[in-house]
Amino acid sequence: MSEENQKTKGRLPDGYAQIEKDGYNGKKQYFDIGPVWNSKDGYTSGPTVFGKLLIQPRVKREELERLRKDKKAGLDEPELKL
Repeated sequence: MSEENQKTKGRLPDGYAQIEKDGYNGKKQYFDIGPVWNSKDGYTSGPTVFGKLLIQPRVKREELERLRKDKKAGLDEPELKL
């Protein structure tokens, strides 16, 4: 593929989302949900047949404790820092 085509080509997915369910005779079945892309801000998202799938990174324990402390103190909606 030429450099010109690579510049104009859309970005390939970083992965694919699937659902695992129990099938017949104890065998697992996998159903494709859709492609997903990693974003610069740490989220993974992609279009699916059910709507947009958004996977957020886990918040650090210290950040959760700070949010709970701020909520108990009655502060207005604090910013979540990822």
